[in-house]
Amino acid sequence: KYSKEALEINERCNNTYSNLQTLILDQLSQSYHYIGDYSSSILYGERSLNITKEIYGEEHIRFINVLGNLGIYYWSIGNNQKFEDYSMKALHLSKKVLGSLHPTYAAALGTNAIIMLINGNIEKAFNMTQEAIDIYKACLATLEANDKKHTDSMLYLAYIYLSDNEYQDIEYAN
Repeated sequence: KYSKEALEINERCNNTYSNLQTLILDQLSQSYHYIGDYSSSILYGERSLNITKEIYGEEHIRFINVLGNLGIYYWSIGNNQKFEDYSMKALHLSKKVLGSLHPTYAAALGTNAIIMLINGNIEKAFNMTQEAIDIYKACLATLEANDKKHTDSMLYLAYIYLSDNEYQDIEYAN
């Protein structure tokens, strides 16, 4: 409710191409995704992506994060092609812009590991997930010990082991 009200106020003030606008749209996109209204989530996410690109360009962490989130939102509605396109682009840009030891790159690796798993490439999914875990471990000095993204990567690894019938390794990943 409040995010939508903030969006309306921001638009009435003709502040539609601003960082604030992208933040509001991103918040709405995430909120709608959380409650399961995926079409609204994608609508606000695409608006945020377009404005973010116009303000910062594609080689900016805000653009990369919105792009990666949109990939996940498309996955939620079963659009695996857009999921793959957006997620692969976020992976490429995060490595190029932020480097191969950045947590955002690790998160993109985790998302792309899902794509590999969906496409039946279990070995590549495992390798991407393991790389993401290694990055998170290397970054633990700057991350919270219970960082959600590290936990997500460990869960992805468990799914990969399960998919590959490597049941003895699931306990390690969990």
